[in-house]
Amino acid sequence: MKEIAYNKQQFRDFEIKILAESALTIEARMRRFGEDAIRRRPRSEITVDDYIQFFNQKWIAIADYLGLTYSQRVEGDWVIFTVTDKTQG
Repeated sequence: MKEIAYNKQQFRDFEIKILAESALTIEARMRRFGEDAIRRRPRSEITVDDYIQFFNQKWIAIADYLGLTYSQRVEGDWVIFTVTDKTQG
């Protein structure tokens, strides 16, 4: 999770918070990780939903490479995500 936080520090209003954690899983929420830039470009062909899905697919691939699973859902303006160590399960 700290890697996500470091990467998204480029967005001044970025927020991330751990909701729950165990030896194998972490659940957290984040917002303002770049989707505001999409909202400011109303004529863009890329939607906020497209951006959030791109982010999802990117982290699924990275997590898989690291032996983890990544999943996310959207609740209001928060992305709630879970990362689980699949090598220990």
